[in-house]
Amino acid sequence: MIEFFIFVGGVVLLVLVINLSERVRSLEQFIKSGATQHVSELSFKPQQFIAQQSVDLNPASNYIKQQREQGKSKEEIKNSLLANGWQASDIEKAFNSVALLGQLDQSSQPMVNYPQVEPTLSESDKFINWIKEDWLLKLGALLLLFGFGWLTTYAFLNNWIGPMGRISLGIIIGALFLSFGWLRMTKYIQQGGIFLVLGSTIILLTIFAGREIYDFFDPISALVIMFLSTALVAFASVKYKNSGLSLTSLILAGIAPLLTSSPITDYIGLFSYLFVVVLGVIWIVVLTKKRELTFAALLLIIFYSLPHLFSLTSTNTREILLLFAFAFSALFFLTNTIGILKLKGKEIIPDLITASINGLFLLAWIVQVAQDEWKSLIIAVWMIVFTVGAFLIFKTT
Repeated sequence: MIEFFIFVGGVVLLVLVINLSERVRSLEQFIKSGATQHVSELSFKPQQFIAQQSVDLNPASNYIKQQREQGKSKEEIKNSLLANGWQASDIEKAFNSVALLGQLDQSSQPMVNYPQVEPTLSESDKFINWIKEDWLLKLGALLLLFGFGWLTTYAFLNNWIGPMGRISLGIIIGALFLSFGWLRMTKYIQQGGIFLVLGSTIILLTIFAGREIYDFFDPISALVIMFLSTALVAFASVKYKNSGLSLTSLILAGIAPLLTSSPITDYIGLFSYLFVVVLGVIWIVVLTKKRELTFAALLLIIFYSLPHLFSLTSTNTREILLLFAFAFSALFFLTNTIGILKLKGKEIIPDLITASINGLFLLAWIVQVAQDEWKSLIIAVWMIVFTVGAFLIFKTT
């Protein structure tokens, strides 16, 4: 029963955190609106004060102003006015009026607002800022996930519900979290994204339990269900332009093949699945311009290629997968080349790093897997392809 109370406590804590987060957000908006109004009032008062000032210009003041514009000195103007019968006190008042008018003209000039340059944050700083933003909600979601795991484990050990009911309950709960997260993202993108990831993770763990413990699904159907849950997260990241969700959906899609518990690994089917994932990543990159996802997808392909590059699989399978390696390299090459051509020399360092790692990835596959008599010819063909791409980049940038 302890696990049950922990699960209920996690739900209650999550609800309290959501209410507290909304109150804090409304308080921040109230403070910001009040501060803006106060600043606007302060910035308007000097203009009202200046507008209410009036300076009476008599003929002497007009004469002084004209002579000043012509470059005459104060002594020359004063002697000229004295010669025409003006009193010294009146002349001094006229000079003061002209001086006051000059000060008002200068103070009434519009202020120039220079654009503020925001500091560039590193990836670690961005991650820390992401952790600090709505950290109570993230902690509540994590506790809720732990509570769900403990509750289901306790229910399994005590046979509260049957095997089919256990798996169905997990899928239903995951789907509910996905639905709630999708609705929540219409108002609060950060909170909705957390619930989407939580729901997709619950579905992945439930399908894994169904495969590992009860053998309910075959590997293909299990992978399809997992992929659909991660695809929903990816679609939400495109709709709401959230790069964090895009990266999370890629990570979940990359973990999914490891959770199918397949007795015999179908490497051709696995690389076909990864090819679909990479196509989805490129689609996200085209729509959101988040080019770092291309680098993350390349790292995912390298991870699944390591067993083949270290000769841990059969020779026949490796030779067929070499064609997939060519397809992956071509996709990454086209994506990087088009991205660099569009940028025209602006912030292309991430694309250059991805292109370099892609070249090393391709070279490793050719050296380790291709037949010896074909290695030189294959490398020469790819050298021509990369040279043409480099020439197009050089001509454009």
